[in-house]
Amino acid sequence: MKLILINKTFEHSDLINALKFYEINWFSIKISSSKALLSLDKLKKFLKKKKLNNKNFIFISSQSDHSLLLAKKLNAINFNLKNLSFSSEKISVFKNLQRKFILNNRKILSPNFMYLEKFKNISNLPGAVKLPVIIKPNASSGSQGVIKVSNRKKIESLLKISSRYSVDKKILIENYIKGTHYIIDVFCGQYIYGIKLKSSNGILTKNIQFQRLQKNSKNIIEKKLFNATNEVIKVFNFDTNLQVTIEFILKKDGRIYLLEAANRGGGVCISNLIFSYLTGCDVSKLFILKWINLYKKFNKDYALRSTLKYKKVILKYSKKPPSLKERKNLIFEAKLKIKKPSIYFTDGVFLNNYVFAVKIK
Repeated sequence: MKLILINKTFEHSDLINALKFYEINWFSIKISSSKALLSLDKLKKFLKKKKLNNKNFIFISSQSDHSLLLAKKLNAINFNLKNLSFSSEKISVFKNLQRKFILNNRKILSPNFMYLEKFKNISNLPGAVKLPVIIKPNASSGSQGVIKVSNRKKIESLLKISSRYSVDKKILIENYIKGTHYIIDVFCGQYIYGIKLKSSNGILTKNIQFQRLQKNSKNIIEKKLFNATNEVIKVFNFDTNLQVTIEFILKKDGRIYLLEAANRGGGVCISNLIFSYLTGCDVSKLFILKWINLYKKFNKDYALRSTLKYKKVILKYSKKPPSLKERKNLIFEAKLKIKKPSIYFTDGVFLNNYVFAVKIK
């Protein structure tokens, strides 16, 4: 057996360590995100051409919507799995499907939106969609191509910019919801949540403070987050054995809005390292066991990372490296490739030089 990690990044360092711990042979491969949209017949030809059509190969992915869908499709081909819809993976990738599934749900609110496959001569917004609006790629991640717009005249030109970041080149325009931004990660019955501190434009994340989300919490906000999270998991039929990440906006009046959800772990090491330090669960080791057992019987001992759990973890995006004080409690750091910023949109975390996480006992 050999595992093939799709599109390896710094986020996979813990996963790689777990593969080494289990003494699993592996290698990484770069595959364009657009391949996730191909039919199984076309992907079968791709596997044959690359000589990867073998039951001894198991494709694996984490923290990426497109790579997850692609891994599931490639494994379905290699293991001859029939009648798979890949519904939860498609919901994770395509934001219009998320809006469609949640549209008539009374427990979870969703921003008013319009879905655009073509966007020439866009002069009027539907009555329910009002300025300011958020323009976002239909199939992207990491806040890439997300644009907050307050000027109607600029919408059409900015649609073209945003569409460059979407694998399917399609766009959502939705109401900008002002409130507190939360991100929740779920894995094997454990929950953590983070509060996003935003920059003045209301989009770019400066840092996220994470802590455990208790099932029996008496805190009103935590109760709302816990119930809303479970409702989204139920509606989208997500598998919590394979990690879930969900983002909400909570308004001052107590109403909660779904922004995005995916049946994979939160990126930038949220779902592995940060989750592990808050829960004591060695996420990467357990995730590998559960992933392989989808396709082959794989019995290995699983051990906790540590009995020590930290109260909070702060994920920071910064122009500067961690300070000496921060380094004493550092979980990880990564130096990022800088892309030229725009006054209209954020190109994900890659507008910063560094991203790192600090634990708080």
